[in-house]
Amino acid sequence: MIPVYASVDLSNNQRMVVVALNKTASALTAGVAVTHSLRFARGQVYRLTAASATPVRDADLTLAPNGTFQVLLPPFSVSTLVLRP
Repeated sequence: MIPVYASVDLSNNQRMVVVALNKTASALTAGVAVTHSLRFARGQVYRLTAASATPVRDADLTLAPNGTFQVLLPPFSVSTLVLRP
């Protein structure tokens, strides 16, 4: 099981932050389903990995119309996703 945490920004409900942790030595794919009254459509991806303790911007992702997406998690990484409509 992959730990995934999410919160909606209290000052801007059109911004959700999702944090996914990969504590293993292998890359993993996380399937995520967002349940919210607002439809989030895209996400910015930032990563901390064993190679870099400084967050690195990665390719953006697109959510499916039903609020689902998959994200590849590098080994020993923290991925922060900033979702927006």
